[in-house]
Amino acid sequence: MQEKIQKYKTQLTEKWNDAETSTKVKFIAVMVCLLVALGLTIYFTTRPNWVVFESNTDIQTIGKIQNAFDEAGIDNQITKNGTAIEVKQEDVNRAKVHIAEQNITDTGFTFDDALNANNMGLSESDKNEIYLRAYENDIENQIKTVDGVESAKVKLVLPNDDVFFESDKKEASAGITLYTSKELSKEQAVSIARLVAMSVDGLKMENIEIVDQNANSLYSGAVTNAGGYSSKEEIEQQKKKEIELKIRSALSQLYNEVNIISNLKMDWDKKQQKTTTYTPPINDATIGVPNRTTEEEEDVVNGTPADAPGTDTNDENPPNYAMGEDGNSTYSASKRTNDYLYNKDELVVDIDGGEVVPDESSIAVYVYKNREYNEADLIRTGQIDENNTWEDFKEQNSAEVKMDIDQDVVNSLRVGTGIENLTVIGYEKPVFVDMVEESIAVEQIVMLVILAILLILLAFGLIKKTRPDEVEEVEPELSVEDLLVSTQLEDEKEDMLAEIDTSVESEYKKQIEKFVGEKPEAVAQLLRNWLSDEWE
Repeated sequence: MQEKIQKYKTQLTEKWNDAETSTKVKFIAVMVCLLVALGLTIYFTTRPNWVVFESNTDIQTIGKIQNAFDEAGIDNQITKNGTAIEVKQEDVNRAKVHIAEQNITDTGFTFDDALNANNMGLSESDKNEIYLRAYENDIENQIKTVDGVESAKVKLVLPNDDVFFESDKKEASAGITLYTSKELSKEQAVSIARLVAMSVDGLKMENIEIVDQNANSLYSGAVTNAGGYSSKEEIEQQKKKEIELKIRSALSQLYNEVNIISNLKMDWDKKQQKTTTYTPPINDATIGVPNRTTEEEEDVVNGTPADAPGTDTNDENPPNYAMGEDGNSTYSASKRTNDYLYNKDELVVDIDGGEVVPDESSIAVYVYKNREYNEADLIRTGQIDENNTWEDFKEQNSAEVKMDIDQDVVNSLRVGTGIENLTVIGYEKPVFVDMVEESIAVEQIVMLVILAILLILLAFGLIKKTRPDEVEEVEPELSVEDLLVSTQLEDEKEDMLAEIDTSVESEYKKQIEKFVGEKPEAVAQLLRNWLSDEWE
């Protein structure tokens, strides 16, 4: 192996030494260009891509964010004179979750972040935790819109849908901490609790606890009267929201937009519900305590024969009935009755008013389904051209078109809400998507330039390699025998020429002298040409 390597090394060294200087310079230039191109490619493909995490923020907040990132081991760098901070592209989602947990800024981990996150390699529980945190942050942002609330911290506990037995499934609950700038009223706390209950599927008002930053209880679902409503208007609004939520849940998967107009008739009369329960006095018994027993016996002997059926006013030809034989008969009977005593419990519950009267209520539902028109697709199919521009197409198709609603959908809503007077009207709404010309990034331009340089160098090398080299004619080497024969032939030729020269020398000499005497100028020009040829 070492011999082969040494052999290749020797051959390369010989070829390099035999190469001309210009060839060596070209080779070195090509190698330098290739190394530079390779280095730039590696740099642009492996360098970290920094993205702006927070900008246009005060220096104190940026400092808190940087400290939080340093503690979590997240690479970061401060830009724009301390008013912005950047993190690596692959750390954005982790940074948002961490900052949201620290409650440093108003920005948190949203549903868009959760959907756009790269969840490859995460377990199902990790994904659920990400979506739960996005859910909590969304509710926090809603609560912060309440007057007097500067920020909020929401902790949700959702039931596990994977349990086998329904009895093992726990109810959803929520714990909320409010950071307030002023004292909140009882009505505001109830409204916040109701907002959270409406935002989380399956969350009941009695499973919500709200406290402020000083641990003062603002709302406790465990001790608050059911619903915590303070007026009939609030009860009616809650009933409307419950019905509208059912309708939206059913239609949101079918249509892009759902608008509901409800007219509910409420029954405010108080009622009483009475329930009576009988139980055996003795535990594990199936019957009560015996109270008394009654026995009755009856015997009849020689009874009077029965009369013939019918009366005299019947038809002249009445139907015949099968009769027993006339004579004496015997009849006996006995009866025994047992009476037991049970415990009797009566429960009377007062039911407040505030129930919906379905027969006197009505609901109108307007649904809209988007019909998308993509400019790029229409150009490709020829529907848009010079004669029919994109703006003309928008104007021609801007009107909403009424569409038919499946009667099964309407019937299911009537059954689900209990309101028979329910109407659904649908329209197709046009949505126009403009064609976006994507700009080429600087990195892409650099990569294209590098690729072009590589292609040019490759083409130059191929052309140089395929160009035919100039062939220099080399006289073949003669052997010793051929050399002797050639020398002998040359000697014989010289002897023959010498004899010819002596015979014709006098004649040539006379003609030359005559020519020189007649045309001396031509002879001088001929001599000058010979001399110039010799110098060249």
